Amino acid sequence: MNEERVYILDVIRMLAALSVALYHYTWFGADDIERINFGFISEIFAYGELAVQLFFMISGFVIAWSVYNKSAFGFLRSRVLRLYPTYWICLLATCMVLFFNQSLDLNVAFFNLTMFQQFVGVAHIDGSYWTLTNEVIFYVYMCLIIKLGLTSKLMEIFSIHIFLCVVYWVYRIFMHHEPPIVGTLFLLEYGHLFIAGHVLYRMFFSDLDNSILLCRTILLVSFVLANIEVSHDSQNINKTVISCSIISLFFLFFIFMNRFSLSRFNKFKIKEISITIGGVSYPFYLLHQEIGYQLFNATNSWLNLIVCISSIIFLSYIINKLLGFVLRRKDSSLESFVRN
Repeated sequence: MNEERVYILDVIRMLAALSVALYHYTWFGADDIERINFGFISEIFAYGELAVQLFFMISGFVIAWSVYNKSAFGFLRSRVLRLYPTYWICLLATCMVLFFNQSLDLNVAFFNLTMFQQFVGVAHIDGSYWTLTNEVIFYVYMCLIIKLGLTSKLMEIFSIHIFLCVVYWVYRIFMHHEPPIVGTLFLLEYGHLFIAGHVLYRMFFSDLDNSILLCRTILLVSFVLANIEVSHDSQNINKTVISCSIISLFFLFFIFMNRFSLSRFNKFKIKEISITIGGVSYPFYLLHQEIGYQLFNATNSWLNLIVCISSIIFLSYIINKLLGFVLRRKDSSLESFVRN
């Protein structure tokens, strides 16, 4: 498979992180900042939460490079080094802010080190961490598939998983009940988004003469499930229509990349800056919510957006650069740690 990187996705990932942040700052907010009125900006970024769906699709897309080109250990190592060091640094930074605000629970902080706190009934230190649970479970499942030598059967496995996702959503809609933990543990609530991204990768890079119909079917079902998910329990028809339209744009973006060709995307001189932007997007997402709310309380109105976003981007850039330097210097030691 072609391993050329799609640099535009790094930029899209950062834009998605910014959209989620603006959703939290201008619409969702904490109790202390709900009083701030950002007018039409709030109405626009009320849909910023949908960027999480785009995150999951991008994860499914980009993870395919590792799935088809690495051993189970190599895949696990790359995911651990990608997720945990940055996560721990950002968790420490958030805990420091909460400590000075006298709202830190050390027991909760300890369990948050694992990323699996949701499964033991422990709250997330930062509300944005819930997405990481889904990411980690997806990576664990993909690691098992590699270990069992089933990568050649991925489309068949995804077909079964998509069917289970359909069963989950039918049950949830008609029974008006969300099975506790099941949707997350078995990746049934958002699994269709990871699968859609992965299938789009296959359609992008692979010769699918024998499985093009299966891929298109999986993609279609994933698209329907994505629209059901964003419109579930919505009482506002206008918001439902707009939300479904945004989800449609996400799918069309990847299909457009399919048709447009990778070389035309990558010919633009964005390689270095896109890698930097992509590296900043992850710590920015991890830092923006709780720390951002504290910054909001220290400033007022429109200045909040400038101060919060600028400060957290700068902090994220420092973390990304320092961590990159440390990992390059300590790569052999970290590899031994992960192996053990």
